[in-house]
Amino acid sequence: MKSHVILSLTSFLAAVQAARPCPASPSPISWQISEWTYDAPDQSLLGRAGTDSVVGLYLSAGGTTYSCFGMWPEEWKGFNQDKSALLWSTCVNIFGRPIDDTVSFAMDWERRVLFASHKICNENRVSGLATASIVLPISCDSTGSGGGPTRCLTTTRQINLNTTQQTRGQSPCSSAPTLGKYLASWEIRDQTRLYESTPKTDSKLFLAVNTATNETFECSGDGHTGDGATVQGVCAPVGASSAIASFSFDTDRKLLTVRQSWNCGSAVG
Repeated sequence: MKSHVILSLTSFLAAVQAARPCPASPSPISWQISEWTYDAPDQSLLGRAGTDSVVGLYLSAGGTTYSCFGMWPEEWKGFNQDKSALLWSTCVNIFGRPIDDTVSFAMDWERRVLFASHKICNENRVSGLATASIVLPISCDSTGSGGGPTRCLTTTRQINLNTTQQTRGQSPCSSAPTLGKYLASWEIRDQTRLYESTPKTDSKLFLAVNTATNETFECSGDGHTGDGATVQGVCAPVGASSAIASFSFDTDRKLLTVRQSWNCGSAVG
């Protein structure tokens, strides 16, 4: 049987050495959320401003601040189009020496839940992932179409949350009783390009690394959109692996989706 993991990103994650050391045991890392805002699409405007919701915020930890920005079609409510995965957006370091890398956030808009994640350390090329989620205290106006909000703000200027290092779950092919959720996170490394106006022969576009399993995939394609706005390609495992992966890139929304599947065999549940 096959097991699938789907991850969507609205920008690319550069993998660099994290300064934060790997802890001997998981311990909370304190973060602050500030200036969180939500803006509904303005249907009087053209392009994505007329169709997409926008969320912006700042995430700060240890004197370092990251600016976070994400947008999605209003009806998606923070998920991808088929509701199978949250849309994760990259946060950019704007102040202080970065002590965490691949800082990202996602938003389940219907439940008003904010998710945050970052790579906690990198020892022997094996990364740890720290995550957190929090229900935001939000106040919205009701001046939009159908009484919906046009703008929302948090009712508290600064909100605290703690990220905690996640233990690795079992492989999707494991036949042992489930001891933990299989949490996959991806890093995009050695990006060369993703699409061009004219087709070229297939070539490597980037490396995709599953930080939960430390599997590395070389993703390739011709980087040409053809008649549509989506680039598609395959990701071949580097080294021994029973998994296969593929990717698609929405050039309009700058949305990268990575799909991985495992050939577990008929005897494995």
